[in-house]
Amino acid sequence: MKPDTEAIYQRIAAGLGVSAGLNNLAEWLVRHTTLPDGRPWGYKDHEFQVQIADDMSRRMTVKKCSQVGLSELSVRKTLAYMANVLGQHIIYTLPTSKFAGHFAKTRFDPVIAGSKVLRDMVNRDVDSTEVKQIGSNFLYIKGTMGQSAAISVPASMVVQDEVDFCDQNVLTTYASRLRHAEEGGFLWKFSTPTVKGYGISAAFELSDQRVYMCKCRCGYEDVPDFDRDMRVPGHDIDFSKFHKDMLQDKSIPWQAAVMCCPKCGEPWPLEDPERRRWVATRTEVSDHTGYWVRPWDAPKYNTAYGILSQAELYESHADWKNFVLGEEHEDTENSVSLDTVVKNTVLEWVNPDVGGSGCVFGCDVGKVSNIVIGKPTSNKDGWLDVIYMERIVSEGDGRNVADRIIWLAKKYGCIRGVVDAMPDFTTALSVVEGLPTGVAYANYYTEVDPKKMSMVSVKDERILHSNRTKTISALVQAINNGFVRFPRHDEMRLMKDHLTNMKKVRRASSYGGDDKEFWVKTGPDHYAHALNYAMIAARTIRDGIRVGPIPVLPSVGGASVGGVRMKTDEKPAKKELYAERKRRELFL
Repeated sequence: MKPDTEAIYQRIAAGLGVSAGLNNLAEWLVRHTTLPDGRPWGYKDHEFQVQIADDMSRRMTVKKCSQVGLSELSVRKTLAYMANVLGQHIIYTLPTSKFAGHFAKTRFDPVIAGSKVLRDMVNRDVDSTEVKQIGSNFLYIKGTMGQSAAISVPASMVVQDEVDFCDQNVLTTYASRLRHAEEGGFLWKFSTPTVKGYGISAAFELSDQRVYMCKCRCGYEDVPDFDRDMRVPGHDIDFSKFHKDMLQDKSIPWQAAVMCCPKCGEPWPLEDPERRRWVATRTEVSDHTGYWVRPWDAPKYNTAYGILSQAELYESHADWKNFVLGEEHEDTENSVSLDTVVKNTVLEWVNPDVGGSGCVFGCDVGKVSNIVIGKPTSNKDGWLDVIYMERIVSEGDGRNVADRIIWLAKKYGCIRGVVDAMPDFTTALSVVEGLPTGVAYANYYTEVDPKKMSMVSVKDERILHSNRTKTISALVQAINNGFVRFPRHDEMRLMKDHLTNMKKVRRASSYGGDDKEFWVKTGPDHYAHALNYAMIAARTIRDGIRVGPIPVLPSVGGASVGGVRMKTDEKPAKKELYAERKRRELFL
């Protein structure tokens, strides 16, 4: 590595001072980086990238489809920034450490190798797949899976790539590293979207929401849209309902597909950069730029037929929408159908003074705890009839929550109940102890590899373990199939909100291998979990509880509950439940 003063001299000699370089990173990349074959880097057929490359907003979000060169651009822009500043720490995040290591070798290293300016600035003694020193700046390339993923390094810039497939909590921790940076530092996000209100979608909603407009030869200007503008000449096709199975109809000349102007019906001039421009749709936002990049923004590489035919490459329609179109997608596979919930809101609300018998309950514990009471149905196609819901505000030491749950359980003659053991395990313990043995269970969610764990498992008369992904998936499937019915009551407004705030996404697994499915929230979801606990309770009555091994930490002798050693004829004491809670925190 050359001394800092010599590195600065190099940049000035190249015709770009520090501030000048930052004001024109797109040009800097052309002048100082190359393609793998040695030709200068350029923007031909990717003209939409120029404004993104030059954008030095402190908050920038890029919601994108795949295969339009934006991961490559994010790498080059990050390195160009480092070549034009001094003494900065930059964190670049990716889903997993393994992915980050591979990304460093295949993306960062080739760009550096192809740039004389960057090569001369690299300190070869600090040049690994995790940390690189460029000039007086440090680049940390990190994954987000695992509790130890987030490093404690103050940063002036955080670049988050593949946002929707990362651990969102770890991303938040990384973003907090900007707290002491000048003017809040730089936070740039890049990702294909998954579902609305989550990850890159949520960030884009907060931005000025720029779209890449096209001006037709007829004078009409708009942003091209797949559902509206995709056409196959001579055929009237509703592309809002397009599915890969439609491609099996060989009577339709899919190869002739074209994106057309909705006004004149002629093909959009998508390949003419003079007719394309970025336009912000939320002009009132001035501190956060957002770009939505879609496949027809690089039309040479994404023809209309190519966009359609790629549907056959994806097993999931949602994946095709996310990766190929760059759009969010929700269906009954990854979210609750609000229409089905409304259709099945047909029951009478049963007040506690009326009570009942043979019921189950589920409770999500927090500062405000949510309880759902239902009656398992005898109908072969049914699961649960919800008859009552309540929010319980914790007071003082919180004992009132447990007392209220116990009182309600007795009023409705509950024969089984499941209480959230986190974050306040004392509430769950109090409920378990306040009801007859075998009625209530303290539940610990787990995300243990689903292949190694059943949906619900118990090894003790008080502690139950349930696979979070499996049980919520089963709940959503039951709701969408009409197997759960709801009461007509004002509280259903919150229940509907909480249910529709749950979305299933895929992200990298902590256990390695393929990406795994996870349920995430896009808003409050407390009633949804309370209902899931009630469903777990109903399931243990209907199907029984499997008593058997679950993944545990090693124990020596005696029986164990989640790795907590105990005598088989004793109930777990408070300290053992506390030990179980701490073990779960470490395990998850």
